[in-house]
Amino acid sequence: MKIIKIIAKKHDASFHRSWQENTLLSNNENAIIGVNNKTKVIHNDLSTMVTKNRALFYFPKNKWFNIIHIDKPNNPYYYCNISSPIKIQNKDLIYIDYDIDIIVDRNYNYQILDMDDFEVNRALYNYSEELEEQLKNSIKVLIDIIKNKQLIFSNKELEYYYNLYEVKKRRKFD
Repeated sequence: MKIIKIIAKKHDASFHRSWQENTLLSNNENAIIGVNNKTKVIHNDLSTMVTKNRALFYFPKNKWFNIIHIDKPNNPYYYCNISSPIKIQNKDLIYIDYDIDIIVDRNYNYQILDMDDFEVNRALYNYSEELEEQLKNSIKVLIDIIKNKQLIFSNKELEYYYNLYEVKKRRKFD
């Protein structure tokens, strides 16, 4: 199994957060897909935590968002970040976090979060009009994907990748 680190940065390239151990399941022309489970997270203040639930991540290569399915028992949900397209450096997957998040419940009801953080950072980092337009467009694109149950919002896709993870995990110990 190939293990990668996921690093989120802010617009000025400063460190925001990292997830230390993430199992890569697919790296194709469109996206990087994988799973983490009880992985160490380091925050910008250097505090740490360990995730409690298995999570499937979907990082499109040319889109301005990413999607994480949190497999919380009895209450699974999606956490989506409006972000830059990813960059790969060595074994690190890196993106810029633009604060706006969309949380999606198991019934595909969604809520846009952290617009206040976005407004603070928009002023702090002096986002260009083009960047702001790109981020607003990405929200619309992502909402359409949610409504149409595409990508990992499809139960069939979710099941496929979680099963693939379980197979790879077992093979690790064979």
